[in-house]
Amino acid sequence: MMVNVKNEKPSPGLEEFCHEFLRDRLSEYQTITRRCEVNDFEQVRKMAHKWKGFSAPYGFNHLEELSTSLEKAASLAEPTKVKALLGEIDLYLKAKMEFMNHNAS
Repeated sequence: MMVNVKNEKPSPGLEEFCHEFLRDRLSEYQTITRRCEVNDFEQVRKMAHKWKGFSAPYGFNHLEELSTSLEKAASLAEPTKVKALLGEIDLYLKAKMEFMNHNAS
């Protein structure tokens, strides 16, 4: 994995919302991939911009970084780069989910 998700921590007071935050991002990820499949880079860019703005406070620092790159690639309509970044985001979200589920028990 490109980042150690164990080192990412939410801001105080947001801990209880992290699982919901992750569920929402996983759902939105599906939307983003569908938009990418039809080359709707403007919608991909908008979603990446949204993610960039609020991921770090919930302890999803690397998602903020990936979203910044995704926003830029989508604004330039670079399908190869967008798909590569979506692959990285998928791996990151899965690692984050595994870590959070493991530590919830």
